[in-house]
Amino acid sequence: MWDALADIAEREHTTLNELLTSVAEGQSESSFTASVRVYTLAYFRGLATGQQHAMMPRRARA
Repeated sequence: MWDALADIAEREHTTLNELLTSVAEGQSESSFTASVRVYTLAYFRGLATGQQHAMMPRRARA
């Protein structure tokens, strides 16, 4: 999971800390770990399907 998060941070030109902070800010009532897993899956699924997911950082959706 950490490698995937590092890849996302690199693609989004941000730090891992900033990325995880944005995930935490958008977190619902689930655990932080679950939120990170959902975010990571949604991010790469969005890339694979060519769809921009609402959970993707604004820079990726622009």
